[in-house]
Amino acid sequence: MSERPFGNPQRAVTVVLPSGRRAHRPITLSSETDTGSESGDFEPTQLLDGEDDFDDYHDRRQNLRCCFLYQYYWLKVRRAFSQDDIRGVFKCSLAYFIGSLSVFIPLLGNLLGKSDGKHLVATVAVYFHPFRTIGSMIEANCFALFALALGLFTGIGRDVQEGEFATPKIAQITCIVALGTLISNVVCYTLWPMSAIYDVKKHTVTALHSLADSLSLVTSCYLRGVDINLPTLNSPILRQQCSVDNLLKALGEAWWECLIQGKMQEYRFHKMIIQRLQNLSLALSGLRASSSELRQLLQEAEAVNKRPLDILSAFANHLGPPMKALVYTCRGILREPMFTPAPEFKLLVQSCHRDSLIQALQVYSKARRIALTHLYAHNLSGLTVEEIAASMYFFSFSLEEFTQELIGLLETMTELAQFQINPTKSFIFQRDTLVEQQKFPKLSRNVTNSAQANEPQGSLNILKYKTWKYLKKWRTDEMKFAVKVGVGAAIAVLPSFIDITRPYFRHYRGEWGLLTYMIVCSYSIGATNTAGFYRISGNLLGAAMAVVAWIIFPENPWFLAVWGYIMAIACFYLIIKSKRYTTFGRFILLSYNLILLYAYSLSQADEDEDDEDEGGQAPFIATIAVHRMVAVIAGVVWGMVICAYIWPISARKKLREELSDLWLKMGWSWRLEGTEELYGMGSRKSIDLQSAHDPRVMHPYLTIDRVVLLQQQLQRLHVLLSQTSGETRMKGPFPVTQYTILLSQCQEMLDSFTQMRVALSEIIESNSGQWHVLQATIEERNDLCNRLLLYFYLLASAVRLKFPLPDRFPLPSAEDARDRLMHKLSTLRAKYSDDQDFALLYAYTLVSGQLSDSLDKSFEIVGKLFGKIEMPV
Repeated sequence: MSERPFGNPQRAVTVVLPSGRRAHRPITLSSETDTGSESGDFEPTQLLDGEDDFDDYHDRRQNLRCCFLYQYYWLKVRRAFSQDDIRGVFKCSLAYFIGSLSVFIPLLGNLLGKSDGKHLVATVAVYFHPFRTIGSMIEANCFALFALALGLFTGIGRDVQEGEFATPKIAQITCIVALGTLISNVVCYTLWPMSAIYDVKKHTVTALHSLADSLSLVTSCYLRGVDINLPTLNSPILRQQCSVDNLLKALGEAWWECLIQGKMQEYRFHKMIIQRLQNLSLALSGLRASSSELRQLLQEAEAVNKRPLDILSAFANHLGPPMKALVYTCRGILREPMFTPAPEFKLLVQSCHRDSLIQALQVYSKARRIALTHLYAHNLSGLTVEEIAASMYFFSFSLEEFTQELIGLLETMTELAQFQINPTKSFIFQRDTLVEQQKFPKLSRNVTNSAQANEPQGSLNILKYKTWKYLKKWRTDEMKFAVKVGVGAAIAVLPSFIDITRPYFRHYRGEWGLLTYMIVCSYSIGATNTAGFYRISGNLLGAAMAVVAWIIFPENPWFLAVWGYIMAIACFYLIIKSKRYTTFGRFILLSYNLILLYAYSLSQADEDEDDEDEGGQAPFIATIAVHRMVAVIAGVVWGMVICAYIWPISARKKLREELSDLWLKMGWSWRLEGTEELYGMGSRKSIDLQSAHDPRVMHPYLTIDRVVLLQQQLQRLHVLLSQTSGETRMKGPFPVTQYTILLSQCQEMLDSFTQMRVALSEIIESNSGQWHVLQATIEERNDLCNRLLLYFYLLASAVRLKFPLPDRFPLPSAEDARDRLMHKLSTLRAKYSDDQDFALLYAYTLVSGQLSDSLDKSFEIVGKLFGKIEMPV
């Protein structure tokens, strides 16, 4: 369908500005402000507007002295170092360089004693890098202290090498690790320190701006009939989703920072703000799905007649300008400065913002009621026309719900602003866990309430049953992974405890292989194989660079230190700037560090009888590199063997299981929402449907928290899908494209769930007419919900079992049940005069249709993946 604008775009409308003043003007939903850089919200004012200004400045002043050219490049350097990533590369490289000086400077190295392990200071700086927020560094310090305490506790015993407890050796290694940790802490806290609370506020502003752009885009596409799913229109929505993910990561780091600083009350406010932003994001997903559904309905109706287009045009003429006015107010408030400049970053929420939004919502609600009255004044005959009318009703109501969530966000920010006027110290924290009613029903096999797991009679049988129930917790994949990695590490270190194999373990530096094994082992086979590939290739490149540097600058501490600093800059650039090659860059630097710095330590040792096989004071750099390669390859191969053959956790199998589990949860959620919630027939204290109490007392099952849990599980599926490429497959490449389509359909299903939740919030406040309609359509809605649940179960079973689907799909059609419900609603409309009583039921059927379409597309993809059984004619 071609782009079709509805209404007069230049029509003047009453707009409530963020300040509370009303204005009468024509408005547009196109962006009026520069959306620019997301990271520039808290940056200092830039000296020039862009690179073009630099070029023009240079062209005009090229005949002046060199000082102007110096200023030009100095400004470019300042601009580069205003970026967090470039600062991070410089900080990490500096920490590595300082750590390497413990090897190259004798005065500093002597403080650590006579040892060839001083290169570990730089190694610690690689893993314990300073490009962290203060909260993340506090968390890392806690883990380091715990690991140190655990190492000291388990290390107190017989020393295998010398036959006695080597207290000086343990103390020396402890000092080396402590020095590397101290260097990273000093660089982190002194050189461009980053606050996690600051990141939360920065990402909050970014999320608000992205919400403003996305809201304008969705509303504009809805009014103009443009496809919202076009790739050119997805950037604001993708940016908004990314900003919410960054918020959650920053919030986890801010917890440690607030705990140390006594700001736990402020942390709770920020957590509430992020929850509000998640609600706004979900509401925006519902708006987007409504816009897509309306365009699809119009495409189907346009081929038959033009009447649906006329109805939509009339509706847009009545509600289009007020809708634009409300979006204009929301966008203006979302783009208002929310925080003061550095370093305070206090909230700047003005009370007039909430009042302005309430006024704009009142104007819009009044216009919405008038527009709906005109809409239902038409003779809406035909299922397609009624569906289009319901879609318009639902979108207009979803926009109202978005505004209500925005008002709640402003109220939470106002509470935080009032708290910051007179803040109090608080060190009390609570665990961030979901309450029991937010959990999903148990969907695993052998649940405790099944016939196979009923509690038996008799003391012996009871003992066996309790033992089985206890050991059931140890059969999870997480527990299996922990056990097999621990046992594998014990086997890998076993040669060092056996007299016959100990010389070989020491000759080839088995501890390097053990460290490689611990690094490579990942949760899934695919992730382990990918890490092993990057480990070996990175080790090869790092070893080559170390050998070349040693040949060019043999035992020259100054050139070797500078060359190491250049290597650190290149590697940390890969680690920080490139998410794909993070592991590769880290392994290059570790290999270079372990070979070159270790070789220089040997050359400066006074006496080192244990390292004569590697040259002693005249180290054989090639021999060290070979030993390093042998140890690394052995560690990688051992890690692959353990992960592939001992309780293997395949990313492909895990992807199918998690996808099946997601569909089962979605099926049960839809069943309970579509039957019990719409009936209002009881409370949900268990998974069973129970009749109860007042039908107007609603206990929604599909809450915001459950929708967020489903969304997080879908994100884990994307991670598992990315890991499947690292697993070998004899049948050919893994069908990543088909599974990507399945996950996109799951996202559309979750958008439908969001729309369902919005619709139920209106039913909770419904009038008596709506309740009569709800009671009269119980049978039809029950039939529709059961069929959709059956679809979910069949999909989940086929994916988990890799079982083919029948060629001719014999299941009862959900479309037939949906048409019967629409026909029943059309029949009831003759008995009840208020057409708006039926609008939400139409919205329910509309969302059911979206879900049914997504399920049909998923059936096609699953049929292509696992085949179809040809049924006899």
